Amino acid sequence: RNIREELFESAVKMCELKDVLFAKCGTLSKGYRQRVSLAKAICQNPKVLILDEVFSGLDPIQIIHIRTELKKLSQAKTIIFSTHTIEDAASLCDKILVMANGEVRAYGTSQELISLTKTKSLEEAFVNLTSGNKK
Repeated sequence: RNIREELFESAVKMCELKDVLFAKCGTLSKGYRQRVSLAKAICQNPKVLILDEVFSGLDPIQIIHIRTELKKLSQAKTIIFSTHTIEDAASLCDKILVMANGEVRAYGTSQELISLTKTKSLEEAFVNLTSGNKK
């Protein structure tokens, strides 16, 4: 086996695609299409993996599985993760960059953002950082 075959097999397993391996992507549900997109990105073996709203269309069981797999993958790769879901950012990210209106409002760990904003949760910190006309 060569490295491409190993990457392919690993991506299929990680994204749980064995049951639809030979299906046309257009016939798949949104959740499966999302997982196919993730698998395609992983198969490229990038040093930096950029994911945008990776959990869109996935059911709660799939989200838990993919979160676990991404945590494992992050041991070997840098993953940049874009999301509007605070829970996803808090559970997956070592550092969080908060943006609003195209501007960086803050960067740090969850705890650093909470301390910076003197709030009780990352969700409150996000609201504090992104509401109003902060400059």
